[in-house]
Formats: sequence, C-alpha cells, structure tokens
Amino acid sequence: MNVNQKVEIMRILFDCEKTGAAWSYIKAQLEHKYGEVNPNTLTFNLYQLLSIGLIEKIQLPDPMFTLKRRDGHE
Repeated sequence: MNVNQKVEIMRILFDCEKTGAAWSYIKAQLEHKYGEVNPNTLTFNLYQLLSIGLIEKIQLPDPMFTLKRRDGHE
C-alpha cells in the first residue's frame, strides 16, 4: 500500500465522518479502487495512521475507525 492508498483511507473515513467505517468496509472500498488488498498491509497502515493521531478507533461490538477530531473543531 502506498501513500496514495493511505490518502484514500483518509478519504473513505472523511466520507464516513458521522458513522465511522469498519475495517471490512475500508478494505472493500480500497479493493474497488485498487484491486486486491493485503489484509495485513491494511491493518499495518491503519495502525500507522492511529499512531500519528490522524484517526481513532472506536470500540463498538465491531471496531470502527474515524478521523480524529481536534479540540474545538467539529
């Protein structure tokens, strides 16, 4: 997965801003645009985005990912 695909993950999460997006939804959207996506690579890239604070993981029955909100910005 390259930088363009990481940007695409951010775009997917922006489009799902109100609800967040499940890992499986993100994978399906990437595969629609780029073809087969290695699930380990997707997980690695999601955790990279988590570690630098661009996204957050919401624990529901199934984990959801969303863009991380900055203080005072809704």
